[in-house]
Amino acid sequence: MIAREEDQQRSRQNNIKIVGIPERPGEDLYKTFMDLASYLGEPLQPTDIDIIHRTSSFSKGSQKPIVVRLVCRWKKEAILHKLRSQKMRLKTTDLGLQGAPGPIFINDHLSPFNETLAKHARDLRKQNLIQFTWVRNAKVFVRVKEGEPVIRVQSMKDLDKLSGTVRRS
Repeated sequence: MIAREEDQQRSRQNNIKIVGIPERPGEDLYKTFMDLASYLGEPLQPTDIDIIHRTSSFSKGSQKPIVVRLVCRWKKEAILHKLRSQKMRLKTTDLGLQGAPGPIFINDHLSPFNETLAKHARDLRKQNLIQFTWVRNAKVFVRVKEGEPVIRVQSMKDLDKLSGTVRRS
């Protein structure tokens, strides 16, 4: 990863990206996020949130994702750890949100470059070329098979090696 991509990711190191929360007129994103954190058992103070907003990009279901910048990175990590350790699958109904029930996804806010790497790694998993892929601390990892070493993915060439394709520069 070149310095520019590293800088873009570093600027997001305290951020969480939330997908799946329906937009509502006059919504209070601070309250929604505080309710979410409380539901996870990771209560926050209003001063723990630097800023929260919907992004201009759309995700599946044409809902704008929510980006939360926390003041402390360890608060972000605590929330993500709760989700991972309890293997929680959040739904809109868990938070009492109105509208059609649907899943809520909470992850690291990845730079466009890392988002692309993560998407291509997931595609390799769907093609059964690798068995596991995940993101931790905004870094993309894969494992080809159970018991094999973990590989950190830092470029498309890393993924090409796993898929057996050759990418021309």
